[in-house]
Amino acid sequence: MDSEQTKLSFLDKQKDSNKVFVKTWDAKRCRAYRNILFGLKKSKIIDADCRFMTLTTSRLQYDMEGYDCKDLNEHFRVLKGRLLRLRPVDLVKAGYISRSDAVYYYGHSKMYKRFPFDYFKVITNEGNGVIHILYRGWFIPYNWLVDNWQDIHNSWEVNIQRIAKLKKSVRGVAGYIVGQYVAGQDVSYVRFSQSWSWVYRGYVEDWNIFKKWFHGKDLIRVWNGKLRYMISLDVQSSFDLLTGLWST
Repeated sequence: MDSEQTKLSFLDKQKDSNKVFVKTWDAKRCRAYRNILFGLKKSKIIDADCRFMTLTTSRLQYDMEGYDCKDLNEHFRVLKGRLLRLRPVDLVKAGYISRSDAVYYYGHSKMYKRFPFDYFKVITNEGNGVIHILYRGWFIPYNWLVDNWQDIHNSWEVNIQRIAKLKKSVRGVAGYIVGQYVAGQDVSYVRFSQSWSWVYRGYVEDWNIFKKWFHGKDLIRVWNGKLRYMISLDVQSSFDLLTGLWST
């Protein structure tokens, strides 16, 4: 039933393509690759789906009197707020999805739970301004996204797709995203940012410390262990919060 799927077929032909990319990237793009990769590894560890969302700016919005390019990011924050308050049952009540489809996508246990939305986003100056968002979370109906982005940003061209190849190659997906949207020759990358829980708070400092102690395969091995440990603590904290049992 879920037909979302990104077109990442080039990964099957160029398994080491991300290694080629890295040799030509500057420091900012290497940081983007690292941040995307660690977030995708977290998604794989907790067995969570990732999706790719694109939000555009219409000419009508761009030409509106008083419009500032900074409004694009502010309007994304408004959309994010709506998503974090949203529940599957709200989608059913508003007619965006049938109850049977809601059960298919979310299950009975999540019908009254609010949407999770951990993300990494890149803002570029494509067209009149575009946001490319890689997010970890649930299925979002396309018509809900169109209606809300049009209401917030007076723009209606959006896209949302599930990444089907995540379990096969997190490095390939990370390399594709950076190569396509951050380091692409036809795209003027503006800036990137991410939610606190895309990886975990303080992971950059931890990574920099580990790089001083370890190198090569040893670095990857111990870092993956650290990542799994920190994610297990985060999952346990979330469980305690939901059940009202606080552990220290």
